[in-house]
Amino acid sequence: MTLRRSVLRRRAVLALVVSLTLVATTVFTASLFLRAPSSHAAPGGGGGGGGCPSINAINNFLPSNDGLAASFTLSDTNSDTILDTATYSFTSNDESPTAGVPGLIEYCVYPSQPPGNPNSASASYDSWSAVFGSIQGFFAFKRPDGNPTNLPFDGTTQTVGTAAWNAPTAAPGTQTILLHINDADECQALYGGTSDTCFVFPGGENHHGACPNNEVACKQVVIDEAITTSPLTVPAFTQLHLHYLYIINNSLGTNMYFRVPTPKTQDINSGGGKDYFGCEQIPDPSGSPGTWGTYPGWITSPGSFKLDFKQGGGTCNQSRFFLTANVTTVTLAPGGTITFAIDMLTRVNKGGKQEYTSCGPHILNSGFTIKWFQDDGLLHSFTTNPSLSVNVVGC
Repeated sequence: MTLRRSVLRRRAVLALVVSLTLVATTVFTASLFLRAPSSHAAPGGGGGGGGCPSINAINNFLPSNDGLAASFTLSDTNSDTILDTATYSFTSNDESPTAGVPGLIEYCVYPSQPPGNPNSASASYDSWSAVFGSIQGFFAFKRPDGNPTNLPFDGTTQTVGTAAWNAPTAAPGTQTILLHINDADECQALYGGTSDTCFVFPGGENHHGACPNNEVACKQVVIDEAITTSPLTVPAFTQLHLHYLYIINNSLGTNMYFRVPTPKTQDINSGGGKDYFGCEQIPDPSGSPGTWGTYPGWITSPGSFKLDFKQGGGTCNQSRFFLTANVTTVTLAPGGTITFAIDMLTRVNKGGKQEYTSCGPHILNSGFTIKWFQDDGLLHSFTTNPSLSVNVVGC
């Protein structure tokens, strides 16, 4: 796996999630949390692979960029109209594994509470087993021994196991899946260091808890060339690939409305989102959206959003974007989440040197601002704070 492959795969992160209606059989993708990493590495080798972290600790981990996917299907096994059973699956890209590496060590599941953990669970893959961490808020499917018993990253989809909740309790439609993997390239690209193993979220949709403190908007940046992530440190005179992830998270309990701008609308005062990037950055042609321009149907559900990605005036032609409703008012229901990606590069300055050229802290971009209407008819606003910044070393 190369960093470039990770960059290209990141484009698949673009997702929009809305409220889901349960039917007789319903497929869900795993929840995805986007928070700053810490304590992410996990011991590898023998035994059960170190165990899953407590539900209180899962905010420390990042989503995989390597094509890992996890999902679960809810079904009614007793013909009583209650979706009581969940079946869990895992899909990987073909990474040409050898003796189980790269591969999956453990598949951790954190059901919403209530109802919490199932009454029973059974592993389906090979000789794996199901384990419970009831106090820690999870159950899991895990390998029986060392790396040869991993679920290899071979490009297939495997059923990992099933779990059942006793009636009248239904299986929860919101469950967070965390993967314990042995993949040195992926772990070191995400977290730095030298560990062969780590915990990652599958790349996929986001059903709840998207932002710290359940705020209505947040963002993060992942830099391929980062030396450390805490604090975020990068080398000087090196082209950086910066991957920004933006989230609008309706945690308000009421609808959020984004209206179509009129000819008299200023800024995003009809509703939408915006951000500005430092002068040192330009769009990554291999990323999302790839270049400046107008993208009328950049997001299509639950309604059409337009992305205006442009250069501003002044001496540096600062890059900026504006996200607004495109055709009709877009309604984001309570619990709905919009996630999108913007990929940037650092540019060569007028003196012919690759940015960044001076050591110390640099602000990457301003706060992500969103504006929306509610049923009260008023325009509401929120801006993320503080701005994202990076520390440059090696000048």
